[in-house]
Amino acid sequence: TLNDRIDQIHADGSTNMESGMTMALKMLTDLRDEESARRANNNRILFLTDAMPNVGGGDKCLLELARRAAERSSIFITYIGVGLNFNSDLVYELTKIRASNYFSVHSRESFRRILLTDFNYIVTPIAFNVRIFVDSNKYEIEHVFGIPEGDKAVTANRIITIDTYSASAV
Repeated sequence: TLNDRIDQIHADGSTNMESGMTMALKMLTDLRDEESARRANNNRILFLTDAMPNVGGGDKCLLELARRAAERSSIFITYIGVGLNFNSDLVYELTKIRASNYFSVHSRESFRRILLTDFNYIVTPIAFNVRIFVDSNKYEIEHVFGIPEGDKAVTANRIITIDTYSASAV
């Protein structure tokens, strides 16, 4: 039955990220309601997209849905970009939301690697609200890489603030 339903899906050249996000959030919320109240898990949506929404709500609506999911429901989102063209500005804003991250795939092999080899890295944040204080008379922080707005994460008193920290492969 599932295969028959999938066979009925046909691409029509549009991307409605808002509808996809709304449906995924409803599915997770319904699932969480069915689970025991004593289990307080974080949940993650794997959102496969070209990040080029051209129907449905705009970027602001999508950003608000993702923010609410992270803040109120502990539902976090990993965006997996498929294809060569994607809206890097939208993806950049989405990855600033707590525990969100983004990866892109350009081949079947890279998609398999992300889902099989690197899966734990993409879905498991290690810490939130990390603050690093650098105390040195000899060195100063010039640039911070690997987090959204890296250089803005450094305050005048040499504290680096990282909203979400996740492990990665060596």
